This record gives sequence, C-alpha cells and structure tokens, in this order.
Amino acid sequence: TANIDVSLGGRGAIAITITTSMADFGTIAVGTTSDTTVTFSNSGARPARSFAINSPQSPFSIISNNCGNSLAAGGLCSLGIRFAPVAPGQFNPSLSATYETGIGTASVGSSLRGTATVPILLAVNGNHSCVRTEVGQLKCWGQNNYGQLGLGDSVNRGTSSDSQYGMGNNLPAVSLGTNRYPKAIALGYWHTCVIMDNDSVKCWGSNRYGQLGLGIADETVGTLPGSMGNALSTIDLRGVAVALTGGYSHSCALMSTGDVK
Repeated sequence: TANIDVSLGGRGAIAITITTSMADFGTIAVGTTSDTTVTFSNSGARPARSFAINSPQSPFSIISNNCGNSLAAGGLCSLGIRFAPVAPGQFNPSLSATYETGIGTASVGSSLRGTATVPILLAVNGNHSCVRTEVGQLKCWGQNNYGQLGLGDSVNRGTSSDSQYGMGNNLPAVSLGTNRYPKAIALGYWHTCVIMDNDSVKCWGSNRYGQLGLGIADETVGTLPGSMGNALSTIDLRGVAVALTGGYSHSCALMSTGDVK
C-alpha cells in the first residue's frame, strides 16, 4: 500500500491534503478494472470555498464523488477512482482540485499511476524476429536489409547488447501509428505484417513480389525515416482479418468470414 500526501498551505491558514491508500494502481490486464478511494481533507482553520475537482485523463475516471463546492475546516470528502485500460501502456495522469483562499485561487494535486498489459507475442522467421511486449510495444531484431524491422533504416539489430544497434534499451519500438498496437504478428522471409488493435493490417519490408499488399511491386517499405507510423498504409482486404501468415514472398490472411486471402 502506498500513501501519498501532497499538502499546500493555502492563504488564510487553509491546508488541503490529498491522501490515498493506493495512488499506484499497479499492473492489470487490458479489459479489467481496478478501483480505489481518494480522500481530500482540509486540515486548516478556514473552509476552502469554490472547491472543484479536475477529472483525471482516461483511462482513469471518477465513479463516485461526495465532495461539494466547499470543504469545511477539519472536513473531508472522497472520490472513487477507477483505472479501466482498453489499451496497453503506462499511464500517469494528474488528479487535482482547485479552491478559493479568500484572496486568490490555489490548487493541490497528485499523480495516479497504472500499467496495463497484454499477453506477450513472439514471431520468428529465417532472418528476423519480433515480439509484442506486455505493454504493447512491437520490437524487432535481426536482418534489416529491406526494412523488415520497421525502424526507418536498413541497419541490422541485435549484433551487440551495448551498441547503438544492439538490444536492451538500445532496441527501439516499431512505430505503428498514434495509440496503435499489434494484435497479431506474421513474419515473411523479408517482410513483416501485423493486425492492429483497430483490426487494420499493415505490412513493411520487401515488396518485390507484392507481398505487402499495396497493389504495387518493387517498393521497399520501412527503410526510410518517416516511412512508418501514421505514414504506413493499411492493406485493403475488404473485410476483417483475424489471423495472418507470411511466406518467403507472399502473405495470407484468414478473414472473419472464414475466407482466406
């Protein structure tokens, strides 16, 4: 149990303190929830008027609130806070309140912390490997001559643990677009494809035989800065893909209808 006390001595002997029995929600799985209670108390000698709570950012929300617009001297009120992540990642938004001191406005705040995870996924092919980490990042290493690692260059990764192009903290995550993460990973010999959390499909690497599904051939994707992320085109499959596989120079998708493309 972690306790956070953040105090601000307001003008006119108003002191607002935020206390919580669990400021850190810890680690939970995407799609689950965790609740806690946050208490505001006025340990000063005068009431805090125009008392207002500023709602925290998603995926945190206020589910109960017995705080009024004035917090009496010696009084307290509480909020029920829920952490309900729908995507993986580490979250640290602020929770704050403002109040009038009689000669101005003051504020007091603290942070809410939580980590949302998804199961780890691993895909391996002849020349490169990729993993979805528990916080939803995609990391790839190995041969990168066609940009199959999705890092905006053609430099191999994993050749050293402590070099610029090594592993550990030196291995960057693949940019798949703003707030996007992969649900499934498929590796071809020189290309990589993923199903995204919004059911779109993206591929990069060698496209000599059209294996990236872009409607063209002989265009390598992922070797240039700025070629990944939001700039990376989605594949037009005219439906929802539920599984992918990659071969030497081709890709296949199992559709939600049961069709294979």
